[in-house]
Amino acid sequence: MRGPGIPEDATRSQLVNNLDVAATIVELAGAKPDLLLDGRSLVPLFAERDAAWRGALLIDGDTFEAVRTDSKVYIRSANGFEELYDLHADPYELENKARDPSYANDLTMLRADHDRLVPCVAASCWMP
Repeated sequence: MRGPGIPEDATRSQLVNNLDVAATIVELAGAKPDLLLDGRSLVPLFAERDAAWRGALLIDGDTFEAVRTDSKVYIRSANGFEELYDLHADPYELENKARDPSYANDLTMLRADHDRLVPCVAASCWMP
């Protein structure tokens, strides 16, 4: 992003999505939205590189939904097929760990995050 108050050539590692861009535009414009926004303004990230931010977000596709954290991706296809990838050990998402017993706790937590995020609206979409 470029604009007033946005450091040049800065990068951030926090999980953001397009909904956050919309919320940012609303804040920077000083607008009052008629609808509740599911995203959060990125303005705090402009000033503070390590600002506290969300821990997970929902990715909604045509035939799947996914939960992305800083270290894992959980995908549930419309037909119920599940995938789980450990982004630290497998950044290219080549080894599905959904049936690996050593990832059972991760799978349980990400399923719960998925079930919470799918119907979320506004503030309930925020997962610290």
